[in-house]
Amino acid sequence: MSNSLIMFFDDDYNRIKEFLNLPYKNKVCFVPFPMQGKGIASIEYKKECVDLPFFNIVSKGASGGALYYDVFELLLNNEVVQIANVR
Repeated sequence: MSNSLIMFFDDDYNRIKEFLNLPYKNKVCFVPFPMQGKGIASIEYKKECVDLPFFNIVSKGASGGALYYDVFELLLNNEVVQIANVR
C-alpha cells in the first residue's frame, strides 16, 4: 500500500494517537482544533460559524467541492498545506 493515502478525521485525542501509530507511511488525520505533528491537518473550524459538519469540510476536497487544504500537496508530498480557514 505504498501508493495509498489513508485519511481520518476525529476530535478524540486517544483515537488520533492510535491512528498516528498505524504502520502506514502516507496518512493524515484532520482535526478541528489546533494540533501539531506529522500527519496532522489542523483545520480551524468553528461549528457555530459554519453550516456544515466537520466531516463534510474534510470530505469535500475528495469530491471536488470547497477546499480548505491543498489536496495536491497532500497527495504528492504528504504535507498538509491549509489554504483557507473555516469560520
